Amino acid sequence: MQGPQLDDTLRSVVARHLDVHVADVTVETSLEEIRLDDQLGAGLLGAVGDELEMRFPDDFLDGLDTYGQLHSAVRLAVGA
Repeated sequence: MQGPQLDDTLRSVVARHLDVHVADVTVETSLEEIRLDDQLGAGLLGAVGDELEMRFPDDFLDGLDTYGQLHSAVRLAVGA
């Protein structure tokens, strides 16, 4: 999965999992602002992993503060 398709997929999964409007998920969006905590983070990683057919380590979200950082980390993980 490449560029725009990866972004669309990830943005959709984040919005759906955190029950926010997809338009509210931008590169500047704070993960804390959209209520991503440790419990929801584990579920989100599972949902993203299911969508992308891969698994992420439990500490994958550590140090990520924005959707843009999450997107970059996922892009690197999938090799896109």
